Amino acid sequence: MPPLRGLSDNPLRTRDDLINANIALLNPLPPPPHFSPEKAHIRVPVASAAHFDEVAAQLEGFVRPLWSVGALLSSAEDIRQVTEPWISAFEAGTDPDRPEYWGTIGQGDQRVLPGTNGNAMLDNNWRWFRELANISLVHVCDVPFDNVKAEMDADLMVREEAAFYKTRRRDQVRPGRQMDYYSGSFAIQFSQLLFTKFSADLYPRRIEKLAASQRLWRLILAVFRPPGWVLPVFSCSSIPFGRLLADVPNMPEPLSTPGLIKDHLLHHLRWWAAHSDGIVYPDGTLNIGWLYPNMYMAEDYNSPQSPYWCLKTLIPVALAQNSGFWMAGEQLYPSLQITSNHPEANHHFMLSPAQFVAWPLKASQAKYSQFEYSSSFEFSVPTGPLIQQFATDCMLALCRDCSEAFFSSQTVSLQLQTHGELSVSPLMVASVRWNPWGDGQVEVNTTSSRRRTGWPDWHIRIYRIRVRSGQMHSLHTIEGGYATQGRCAKNGTNLPNLSSLSRDMDIRSAEGILHEDAKTHYSALIRSATGASGVSSTVSCLDGADTLCIPTSTTAYALKPDTNTNLAQPRTLVPVVARYFAQDLAAGDHIIAVTRIFAVSANANGGQRALTKRSLEERSADKPSILGSQMQLATAIT
Repeated sequence: MPPLRGLSDNPLRTRDDLINANIALLNPLPPPPHFSPEKAHIRVPVASAAHFDEVAAQLEGFVRPLWSVGALLSSAEDIRQVTEPWISAFEAGTDPDRPEYWGTIGQGDQRVLPGTNGNAMLDNNWRWFRELANISLVHVCDVPFDNVKAEMDADLMVREEAAFYKTRRRDQVRPGRQMDYYSGSFAIQFSQLLFTKFSADLYPRRIEKLAASQRLWRLILAVFRPPGWVLPVFSCSSIPFGRLLADVPNMPEPLSTPGLIKDHLLHHLRWWAAHSDGIVYPDGTLNIGWLYPNMYMAEDYNSPQSPYWCLKTLIPVALAQNSGFWMAGEQLYPSLQITSNHPEANHHFMLSPAQFVAWPLKASQAKYSQFEYSSSFEFSVPTGPLIQQFATDCMLALCRDCSEAFFSSQTVSLQLQTHGELSVSPLMVASVRWNPWGDGQVEVNTTSSRRRTGWPDWHIRIYRIRVRSGQMHSLHTIEGGYATQGRCAKNGTNLPNLSSLSRDMDIRSAEGILHEDAKTHYSALIRSATGASGVSSTVSCLDGADTLCIPTSTTAYALKPDTNTNLAQPRTLVPVVARYFAQDLAAGDHIIAVTRIFAVSANANGGQRALTKRSLEERSADKPSILGSQMQLATAIT
């Protein structure tokens, strides 16, 4: 697809640059051809649908760009020709006698307008939409605050409660254990920041509490310089843009100054500009996906117009040219991390062993429950139950008896433990206990560990798989490392097989697949333009173990998932270790396995560490060594 002029070629360093980026994203929408005759609806010409009605979907297309339109209007720039279609359409959309009336608001409706007061509202970020609508009624439409205060108070006090004990349905359990851009800066935190800016006169005490929570949240969120930190649903840098307009005082390091925030935000935008070739259709409209159109990763609530929520990111144009933000120079973002960013490595990732979503989202295991999430090797989503459809990157998939083709992975984690430095070596350890099937026949304890010093490109997973009840005739497990580009960059052909690695092999250009199967060692390494991704495995026995099952066969290879499963690369390969237990397994039997995960990005840090440090051969040979005492402790804490 062609790049989007005004975004893809935009240096994104000044206020004028961001104004041009806003205009570039808005220009494909006005009539013709995407506005309706009275301009109250926008429909991107794609025949996919969301679960809500089509009028609400086209209303979404109209209102989501208003983040950009409103920011441009407040920027005092002469951009009336860009924003006029939205300004002239409100009367047509709000008049019940006009053909493009947006419709009567129902219970739990997508139309979060003033008429929604008194209606049922989902217990999520929609509550904040109604808060902002009511603030607008007070400040813009002169509605007395007392008229909406009761509704606003109720929304501010809402708490989600787990519904399982009422319904006995696991798909009704809320909340789960999750962190993402909805709970973070893109939705709830962003709305809270706008609330602090526009309702200080209405809720002064609550504003003080929200400001304190924002300081805490920014300490959590501020971890990576782009392409930086990963939240489970997304794999690019974090977005600190909300703080800009709210101007919360006394923000902590490393977002304490306008220059630091400016560096963080503009690096993020430049990353997207550099990767924007696949995010727009030929007519310039945004598509559903991550770096290319992908409906497998989309949720039931994604209409063709949903991607325009991204325009929230560009609202800093509302700040005056002489504001502290635009007057400041970009300050180099400090190397403060709470996730894994080893100083000698070239790969940023986070260990995320215990997240889960307990309400029905599509591909929630992939989006929330993978063992790791990377800023360089984006995750994959399943397209079906077969192993090539399951796309097992950064997860363990299990199939019992193999009489059916269904594999299962972590859906709901039962218990989480985290540990700091072990007495034996400086390891960061996180453990989680989970069941792959709802009947609880099998229980898995996963311990992920990352060392602060040494083996910079590796981390470890240790599993204890226990049969809790009944009997199985066999068990098949497949465990994956990071998904990486699965074709040669130059001509799109299959990656060749390699017999060995050489010291002169360049990390950024060498391509191929290397695998080794031996009695005590099994490994697979995939080298592509994205970087190097590999797994190395052994099966271990603990002293004093009761009934330890040894696999009948073990192999390591490059799994070829279905196309379009990965968020960033349409064609990928995943290094996996497959273990097959072709014996009867009964209650009390257990399996202990150790897998080492390897990854080096060809592009992180501008490729500098990959180019200036050790060779790929040296990096891959520097495997973690696991002492018996470490193994004992790692399995004991589960």
